[in-house]
Amino acid sequence: MNGPCIHPCKHWLTLRGECCECRSYIKRITLPTGLRDTSFPECRHWVAQQGVCRRCGEEVDERDGMIPFDYIAERTQLSQEYVTAMKRQKSRIGYGLRKLHLVLNLRSTLLDSCHISRLADRDKHLVEQVGVRDDVRRFSKRYACSDVLVKLRPFFDQFLREADGMFVMHVYTNLCRSDSRSMVRMLDPQGIFFGRRVIVHEDGLDHEHKTLGLVLAQQSGVVIVDWERRAWEPKDRRNLIQIKPYRYFKYNPRGTLRILFSFLKNKLFKVDSSPPPEQNMYDDDQSDQDTALMDLLKSLKDIHRSIVLQGTCCQCGSAVMDESNKLIPFEFLAKGLKLSPQYVGFMKRHTMINTLKEKKKLHLVLNLHGTLYDYGRISAFSDREKHLVGEVDSRDDLWRITARSHQG
Repeated sequence: MNGPCIHPCKHWLTLRGECCECRSYIKRITLPTGLRDTSFPECRHWVAQQGVCRRCGEEVDERDGMIPFDYIAERTQLSQEYVTAMKRQKSRIGYGLRKLHLVLNLRSTLLDSCHISRLADRDKHLVEQVGVRDDVRRFSKRYACSDVLVKLRPFFDQFLREADGMFVMHVYTNLCRSDSRSMVRMLDPQGIFFGRRVIVHEDGLDHEHKTLGLVLAQQSGVVIVDWERRAWEPKDRRNLIQIKPYRYFKYNPRGTLRILFSFLKNKLFKVDSSPPPEQNMYDDDQSDQDTALMDLLKSLKDIHRSIVLQGTCCQCGSAVMDESNKLIPFEFLAKGLKLSPQYVGFMKRHTMINTLKEKKKLHLVLNLHGTLYDYGRISAFSDREKHLVGEVDSRDDLWRITARSHQG
C-alpha cells in the first residue's frame, strides 16, 4: 500500500475545473487557504479569473491594472504585461503562418438583418426561402418578440474562404454576448473561420468606442473592416478600411407616434405616403451586383503581400533589417520578395541538379526585343509599313497590342 503523498498538488493551473497537473476536479475556482502557496516566487498574477490568480491562487484586485477578457472566458482578467507579451507572441505565430489579423464588423458590413415583424411587404417572401437560398438565414435573438432574418452580402462565403488563408479573423460587434455567439455559430457552424474570437462592444473599457486593445495581436499587423469610422478609437482608425454599408432590408415604421402621424397625414391631408410601385419591388439583380467584398478582398491581398513579404522572414515571421543591402530582390517571383545570397546559391544548385537529373534539361535565357520579335508604334510607321496594320487579322506573325511603354 502506498503511503501518503509527501508533496501534494497545489492545483496552480486549472482548465474548466480540472487541474492540469494531477487531473483532479476542482469544485471551486477560489482555492482554499491550505492549497495556496504563499512562497511562490514572484508570481505576477498575469491571469486571473473571478478575482483569483490562476497560477498561485492568491486573490487579485480586479481593478488593479487588470484588463477584462470576458470573450476568452467568463470573468477573466489579464495583466497589461501579459497582454503585451501575448500580442507579440500571437503576431509572431501569425507571421510564421504568413497570416495577419483581420477584425470584422457584422451588421452592415458582412450582412444585413431585420426583425421578421418589421419586414416590409417586398421582403416578407424571403421568410419562406430560408433553407432554400444560401444567403438567407433565420436567427433567434434573445429576449426578442420575433426572430431575425439575415441576408448575407454577395460573395460572403468566397470572401471568408480566401481571407482565411491570409488572416486570423476576429468578430467585433455591437450585439450582446449571447446573440453575437449565436450569430457567429450560424455563420460559421464548424468554427473554422472565427473560433471563439468574438468580441462584443461591452467588453471594452470605453463603451463608446471599439478598441484594438482587446485583440491579441500587435496593432501593426491588424486590419479593421467596418462601415462606421467613428465607432473606433481615434488611435485605431489608421488600421481601418471603411466599406460601403450594406442596406438590404426596407423597414416598416414602428412606434405608436409614427403610426399615428402617418394615419393622420393620410386621412386629414389626403397624402399618400406609400412608396412608388417601382420602388416597392424586390430587386435581386441590384443586390447581386454588390461587389464590395470582392473589391475589399483585392485590397486585403495587396496589404497581405506588402506586409508579410516585405521586411519579414517568410519562415519564422521575425523582422529582417537589410541595412547593408545583402538581400537580393526577386520581384519577378513575388512583390517585395528578397532572398539571402546563401539561399540563392542553394536554390541554384538544387534547381540545376533537379533539371539535369530528372528532366534532362539545361536553362536557356532569352531576350525579347530584337531577338524574338521587333515592334514599332503605328504612329511612327513609314509609308511602306502602314499596309501591315490591315494584315494583322490575316497573318499569324503580326500582333497588335496596347502597351504603356516598350523598353526591350
